[in-house]
Amino acid sequence: KLDKNGTATVNFPLNDSLTKFRIAAVASAGPQKFGTGHGTIQSSKDLMVFSGLTSFAREGDQTNAPYTFRNTTKKSMRVTTSLRIDGLEAVPEQKTFDLGAGKSHDIKWQFTIPIDQEKLVYRLDSAINGKLADRLITKQIVKPAVAVRTLQGAFSQITEPFSLAIARPATALPGRGGIKLTY
Repeated sequence: KLDKNGTATVNFPLNDSLTKFRIAAVASAGPQKFGTGHGTIQSSKDLMVFSGLTSFAREGDQTNAPYTFRNTTKKSMRVTTSLRIDGLEAVPEQKTFDLGAGKSHDIKWQFTIPIDQEKLVYRLDSAINGKLADRLITKQIVKPAVAVRTLQGAFSQITEPFSLAIARPATALPGRGGIKLTY
């Protein structure tokens, strides 16, 4: 309902998208009294964080896990950020920096992509003056640096005791490959 000045206040939830929304209103008070109006709003956070991670990496790659931090306010802020990576034993160091009004800053964490992981989950928490301001979770697929492949195969019809000498190739990667026997 409108107040005595002909205005109304409406509350409604928005999703978490950081984007522009177009809002439209239709008013009606009978067949002769109607009207429309519209406007746009832009949802934003004081601190916005963007990941520069690739969607996949290979085991043993050296990576720098890049992130960009953007201050959308008109005042400086002190940012503390920490990164945890599910699938990585080492915990990257926490970083603190000052971020000027309207400025952006790049941070990188360097490490080696571990072996025997199918994916890494990066969890970045960023706080302004100790209060959580943004949380970003990113997934990265990990592929083997060297694909497992068949080097030798043998078919035998076994009618009596049979033996076959086998050994891993000297250049085989530890913990990779194996023997598959079907019958």
